[in-house]
Amino acid sequence: MIRGVIIEGLSTAGKTSVFSAIKRLHSQTHNAEKTIIAISEHFSQVLHSCHGILRSMEKDEHVQLLNRHVDYIEQQYN
Repeated sequence: MIRGVIIEGLSTAGKTSVFSAIKRLHSQTHNAEKTIIAISEHFSQVLHSCHGILRSMEKDEHVQLLNRHVDYIEQQYN
């Protein structure tokens, strides 16, 4: 049973299409969890706005951001 999925990739790489396909298959699974939490790429993208200036996140910053998203999903599950 899938408890959580994080799909990472560049813009226009097909993340939304993959997520839609997963949701479609998941909805057909017997006894599947009915609640889905989706976090938009606007909250996880590598290029972001810092005080109005676009900049790239360092690898460690990106990993910290992903860890916060995982923590949030785990809190919701618990």
